[in-house]
Amino acid sequence: MDRKVSLVKFERKRKHVLMIGVLFLLVIAALVFTSYWSVVDSQKKIIESEALRLAKVITEQAIGARATYSKNVAEKLVREGIPVTHEYQSVVGSAPIPAQFLSLMSHEVKERNSGLYNYRLVSRWNINPANGLSDRFQEWAFSRLEEQMNAFDSKAFTPAPVWRIEEINGEKILRYLSADVALAASCVNCHNAFEQRSDILKRRSEAGILTQKVFKIGDIMGAIEADIPLGKIESLASQNSRSSLNMVIGISFFGLFLIGGISFASFNREKNAEQKAKIDALTGLLNRTGFLDEGSYGIELCERIGTQAHLLYLDLNGFKKVNDTFGHEAGDAVLQEVGRRLRETTRFSDFVARLGGDEFAILMVSSSALDIEATKAKLKEAVCVPIQYGQETLHVGTSIGHAVYPHHARELTKLMKLADASMYSDKKESKRHLPES
Repeated sequence: MDRKVSLVKFERKRKHVLMIGVLFLLVIAALVFTSYWSVVDSQKKIIESEALRLAKVITEQAIGARATYSKNVAEKLVREGIPVTHEYQSVVGSAPIPAQFLSLMSHEVKERNSGLYNYRLVSRWNINPANGLSDRFQEWAFSRLEEQMNAFDSKAFTPAPVWRIEEINGEKILRYLSADVALAASCVNCHNAFEQRSDILKRRSEAGILTQKVFKIGDIMGAIEADIPLGKIESLASQNSRSSLNMVIGISFFGLFLIGGISFASFNREKNAEQKAKIDALTGLLNRTGFLDEGSYGIELCERIGTQAHLLYLDLNGFKKVNDTFGHEAGDAVLQEVGRRLRETTRFSDFVARLGGDEFAILMVSSSALDIEATKAKLKEAVCVPIQYGQETLHVGTSIGHAVYPHHARELTKLMKLADASMYSDKKESKRHLPES
């Protein structure tokens, strides 16, 4: 089996490309996940912002609806002699007070919006017990609204809404409380009248609240609470984020693999071109260029590990006669067979080359004791075996020169010159056995 050229610099380059690819992949992953968490955080802020806007719209519409009912419906009914009372269900020909109208509207809205949001009227000064402050948020938020009113002694002042996000039964909910301020004398008179009733006085006393409260225009009589579940919105946003993230990851990795594929294809083309440039087309061995490149690496390796290298320089004896007698095709067959035998006789780690014509070279990096004389004898024996070419039997031999790194020289080209000179000494001995080349 033909040996592959080591192409060391390409192995190094391949490792560098892989390292750069892995680093690039890590950078892409970091950027993708940083972007994802940035998107998630941004979406969270956007969701909260939009939920606040929705809560503001809901409470303003509710307060506006109550005010419209109070001014345009309730007052007209009273002027026409139709009672507006909180007991409207039991009084024939009567209408609900504005607060009850608002409660009825909130129930209807809740039924129609599929749980997207809901709102209700709450107050420390409740007329209907169902509208009292029933939990910590309502107590906290209503007190904050009252603190704002106490800090500004102005009828024109409207407290800023109070809100926070709470987790209720495993779901995050924006809870938003907006003050419902007395704007009309009719509202003030109605509520002051209620505060004088015995059942209201009893309720206030039991709740530890000041009795006989007297409202003025601009006072807080109640508040509108809007509750907006964030789970559905966050779930939808999360799905969109994951879809966007998957798309970004897909595009990023597609781009990465595309770039990687192009890079490795280019790398392989360059490697194959370099490999072809270093290989002798006839024998499959290294050519002179390949031997100088790869052999220099072998010398560099010897220098790093502190060991010897043996350079053998071979020239065929009798090759000229084969060419002259049987033709160049026969000569090529001899070169191919000699190249095959040299590969089989040497170690896999040895650098074997055809330098040109009938000249060959072998660089043997030795990490242990190497009987170079025995090696040369094996090589000569292998080359001298007759070669069958069609009906003809061809005979060649070889002369071998020898130089040692670092004893004779430290550079490959100098070692080649010394080994070449040594080969001619050996050739003189070989002339007695085979025809001259």
